[in-house]
Amino acid sequence: MKRLPVLIVLILLTAEGIGTLDSFSPAQEGRLRYFPETGHYVKGAFLDYFEGKGGEEIFGYPITEEFQEDGLLVQYFQRARLLLTGSPGKRGSGSGEVKVAPLGELLGHRSPPFEPTYHFPYRYYPQTGHALSFAFLDYYEARGGEEVFGYPITEPFWERGLIVQYFQRARMEWHPDKKCVQLGLLGEEYFEARGLDPTLRAPVEPTVGEATPIPQGSERGYMRVRGTKGERLQLREGPGFAFVTVYLLPEDALVKVIGGPVEADGYRWWQLTYEGLEGWSAGAWLQPLAEGETPP
Repeated sequence: MKRLPVLIVLILLTAEGIGTLDSFSPAQEGRLRYFPETGHYVKGAFLDYFEGKGGEEIFGYPITEEFQEDGLLVQYFQRARLLLTGSPGKRGSGSGEVKVAPLGELLGHRSPPFEPTYHFPYRYYPQTGHALSFAFLDYYEARGGEEVFGYPITEPFWERGLIVQYFQRARMEWHPDKKCVQLGLLGEEYFEARGLDPTLRAPVEPTVGEATPIPQGSERGYMRVRGTKGERLQLREGPGFAFVTVYLLPEDALVKVIGGPVEADGYRWWQLTYEGLEGWSAGAWLQPLAEGETPP
């Protein structure tokens, strides 16, 4: 593994478009959501954790249903493997604590401790002997930190044409074309490395008549701004960070969905109206109305 020259890191690892993470809400038994992108459900405690800790951006789409593995209930996602601890044999809609499996460790990516001598700001983690800086540090702190990613287990280095850094539970990648951090597909890689039955990835059919909690296409609906931690959500002229911000939507604001979704900059964007204003916002900080809540 080659450590990056300081100058390259300084030039490339510039944080852009870093937001805040949705707050985690208590589990709601019986909830489920179907993901047509991969043809799988996420349910109960797994769904609560998925939505509360960053959704598709952090975990990707589900690539299996929940199933028993190593005596625990697990579910694989493109970027992660979630498991339900303390409750073997129970379904994801039951009790237990959801954890993110340490796929970075399990795939053997830990490197020896490294004492940094960088001449720029960084944060050192003695737990594993590695440091974080620039965009990777910003992303880490904004998206859940130790609980979601674990500690860094390497320094930044080049891999497959990208600057990457491994964590106990994730791999961060700097994409210079998009000027943003994205997470690697460790869930898919670990699924393949373990040699699991490929039929576990076979799509399942959605239940007939099941309602999707997020409006699809240009279908009209309402959502609320959630998880900004008081920093408010940017309403932009178009779907992506390159567009100008026209307004900052307050936490809990009720917005009307008039278009979308559009995939851009690692997010799913929705076209919204709010108090006569119109624009686009990232769906990571939008949630469907609570059960029983009636839109105006």
